Amino acid sequence: MNYNKIKDIAAQKNMPISALCKEIGMTESGFYMAVKNKSFKVRTIEDIANILGVSPVIFFNESGDSTNINQASGLNTGTMNQNVRVGNLSDCQKELERAYDKITSLEQRLNDKEEMIKSKDEVIALLREKR
Repeated sequence: MNYNKIKDIAAQKNMPISALCKEIGMTESGFYMAVKNKSFKVRTIEDIANILGVSPVIFFNESGDSTNINQASGLNTGTMNQNVRVGNLSDCQKELERAYDKITSLEQRLNDKEEMIKSKDEVIALLREKR
């Protein structure tokens, strides 16, 4: 992740890093530690991008191109709390793909559960009619 891109974009938007940190719910020291260790939560990267009005991918492209891979800025990770080491765009893209796979799997499980509930509701309705 390229910290200089965050700093440059924030400066263009007249937003000090301290204000950005406050917006994303991090202390400045926590932010700088994550920069130093190259370890940010996916959600934090998305929050930074949303606040600055850019795609998260821009922080990983060396060219500064803001091409949106897999609609990265639209990813909703929900309660995913794992830290992601993001050394380059390829690592980030792989992590996003795993997150999308997980979301797809969870959506399917939710649909299955909703169908099960619907089926049981129908059985309950039939049993009530027989009374």
